[in-house]
Amino acid sequence: MIDIHAHILPNIDDGARSASETFDMINEASKKGITDIIATSHYMKDRYEIETQDREKIIDLINRKLVEKSINVKIHNGAEIMIYPEICKDLKKGKIPSLANSKYILFEIPIIGKIIYLDDIIRELQENGYKLVMAHPERYQIVKEEPEIVDKWINKGILLQGDISSIVGDYGERAKKTLKKLLKSDKITFLATDTHQRYTRYQDLEEHLKLIQKEIKIEKLEELTIVNPMKIIH
Repeated sequence: MIDIHAHILPNIDDGARSASETFDMINEASKKGITDIIATSHYMKDRYEIETQDREKIIDLINRKLVEKSINVKIHNGAEIMIYPEICKDLKKGKIPSLANSKYILFEIPIIGKIIYLDDIIRELQENGYKLVMAHPERYQIVKEEPEIVDKWINKGILLQGDISSIVGDYGERAKKTLKKLLKSDKITFLATDTHQRYTRYQDLEEHLKLIQKEIKIEKLEELTIVNPMKIIH
C-alpha cells in the first residue's frame, strides 16, 4: 500500500508529537506492507504554516534514518491544506508542498459549513494545472446530509480520498454509512489512513481493510490503495 495522507512529521501539527513517535508509526506502517507515505501535515493559515523547504529538511533526515535502520519505507513531502483564498498563489510560490512533488494537491474544507468561494478556488487551481484531491469527503456535514453533492465536485474533476478508519465509525455512524455509499457508487479514487498517532490507524489497518473488502472487490481496493496512489508518486 501507498499511504497518501498521514500526519507523521514530528511537532508540526496535531500528529506525531516526537521523532520517536514518528519512527514508531513508520515502523508500524512497514510491518503492514506500506512502502511509501506522503507526509501530509496540516497547512492552515494562522495555525500550522510550516513551509515546503522546512518540511523537506525533516523528511530528508527521516529518510536517511530509515535507510540506516533498514526500514523499507520512503517518505514524501506533502500537506493537507485547509482551503483558503490565496492557496493557489502560495502553491505557485512554493510555500506549500504538493503531494510528492507532483501536480496533485490534497485539500480539506471545514467539517461544518460551506465555503462560498470554493468553486472559484477550484477553477483557479485547475487553470494553473493542479489536480485536486479532496480529503475525507465522508466526514463533511454537507456530504453526510446530501451525498450527491460529491457528483458536482467529481464533475469538476476533483478526486476523492476516503479515510480507511471511517469504515469502523471512527468519525461516527453517518460518516461510516457515507463512506460505504461512496465506495459502492465508485466515487472514491484513493483510500488512506489519515493517521495521527502511533498504535492506532496503522496497527488496525488489516482489520479495517477487511471490512472495506465487504463493500468493494479486492481489485478495486488495490486500485484505491496501490494503483492510483502510485500515479501520484510517479
